[in-house]
Amino acid sequence: MNTDKKKWLPYYIAIVVANFIFNFGFYALEPTLPLYVSSLGASDTQVGLVATGFFIAAVVTRIFIGLLVEKLGRKNMLRIGVIISVVFMLCYQLTASSLDATVVRILQGVGYGLVTTMFGSIAADILPADKRGQGIGYLSMSTTGAVAFSPAVALSVVEKSGFKVMFLMAAGAMLIAALVCLFFVKVPETVPEEQPVAGERVKRPPFWKSFYDPRVTLPIIILLLFGISRCSEQTFLPVLAQEQGLTKLSVFFIVKTWVCFASKILTGRLYDKHGPAASIIPGGISMFICLFLYSFTRTDTVLLIAAVFSGFALGQIIPAFQTFMMELVGRNRSLGNALFYNGLDLGSALGGFLMGSVSDRIGYMSMFRICSMLMIGYIVLFAVFYARKRRTQE
Repeated sequence: MNTDKKKWLPYYIAIVVANFIFNFGFYALEPTLPLYVSSLGASDTQVGLVATGFFIAAVVTRIFIGLLVEKLGRKNMLRIGVIISVVFMLCYQLTASSLDATVVRILQGVGYGLVTTMFGSIAADILPADKRGQGIGYLSMSTTGAVAFSPAVALSVVEKSGFKVMFLMAAGAMLIAALVCLFFVKVPETVPEEQPVAGERVKRPPFWKSFYDPRVTLPIIILLLFGISRCSEQTFLPVLAQEQGLTKLSVFFIVKTWVCFASKILTGRLYDKHGPAASIIPGGISMFICLFLYSFTRTDTVLLIAAVFSGFALGQIIPAFQTFMMELVGRNRSLGNALFYNGLDLGSALGGFLMGSVSDRIGYMSMFRICSMLMIGYIVLFAVFYARKRRTQE
């Protein structure tokens, strides 16, 4: 991309704005969809299946995204993803059972899988090489900014006007993001790094290498443990808060998001100076404390203390683990990024189903204790993997 700021900056600003608005609409469902599905008479297992179906759809979509991009291009894939998200956000208006909501959420997962991959990829293409790290950082901050406001606004809208108005609000935000993508985002043409010599036969790598790298097998297992635990928080904490009569859930999301924002600022410095373990292990410890606190949450005070630990954990783990995965696969950073999201979302898919079944049998608080134990496994496995990796490099 041309390094003249006047040529790339407007398109970069457009992608950041679209990312913020899209995520504002998307994260409106984080605290409200479990409550909506429960209001349709769903059991905890059925609530978990809604999350499971969504994340499986996103994972499967990302597996084939490389082939789709070759055929249709990145900009078209982004447009398609945002439009799918808008359409199926509106479809919640027509749902009358938990099965209806599950089908809609699965189809919405296809759009989510496309959008989350394309926003970062297009931003990286737009930015000059010497601005790429800083620019991707600002893109991530725009997501954090959306998360800071959307859940609290969505809960307020549900309380005052009901779920249907909230769904319309979220769809409207996504529609604005779609219009920005349609009219203001320009994607530069990319040129292959190596041009084939005339007459030379090009050897294509095996198909499976376009979506997997054996070097990240154990890190993906570690991500699964984190994803299961994180999904239990996203899916069942709103229902637990309602069951316990807690009134500060919207404040919880504000506190959690701003702590996450501050934590992300710290993460980059820790990672650069001390390596990934300096963020990933403390983040895991913080997530363990957060989940353990949920298992005793009967007051808003405990809930808000847990929000601090949750926000710190997410701010440390997600950006550090994402960078670590991209480093593990070498030059093919886009593959590392896709595997990071797929590992996280696959864990979330398993978490929705498994923890829904567990909470049906033993209750939310005992379920959160089990999730806290999973984070101990996460810490131990990462420590072992990273220690072996360092010994190999020496």
